[in-house]
Amino acid sequence: MKYFLQLALVLAANCVRVSAGEYGPVATVWTASSITNATGIATNVGSLTGSAVVPVTQTAEFTLQFVLGFTNACAGSYDVQWSTSASGVSFASAPAMPGASGWFSIPLTNGGAVVTWVTNFNMSSCGYWKLNFATNQAGQSLTNASVIAYMKPKRTNKDY
Repeated sequence: MKYFLQLALVLAANCVRVSAGEYGPVATVWTASSITNATGIATNVGSLTGSAVVPVTQTAEFTLQFVLGFTNACAGSYDVQWSTSASGVSFASAPAMPGASGWFSIPLTNGGAVVTWVTNFNMSSCGYWKLNFATNQAGQSLTNASVIAYMKPKRTNKDY
């Protein structure tokens, strides 16, 4: 009887089990420490590191987490220019103007010297996303930065 109850419990657990892939870090898009990115200076992030590219060939959606550290509390924005590629080789090379496609602005407030900002992307048919340029529009120098991409794997029939 004891083994029958254990078997029944295992079968019942498998029948109601629902699992989809968990979110997890896919790529560190940019990490910088001890840098001085003064106000109005555009940093070519794509040339600083080879990992500024996020592969989205398996799923079209991903999340970016920015953690930006400044010398002091500041106001303004941190502007980011990005591009996409079907091949993962050919990307746009010139920084986009504010408000254009391939550009977004991270709002900064006087609340602190460290800013954490998260955004979601849906890339549709593009296979690769790349962070190209970051421009500090704040009143303080950027001293360190971390940008990490998170992706949830595609659901399959076994997840339901």
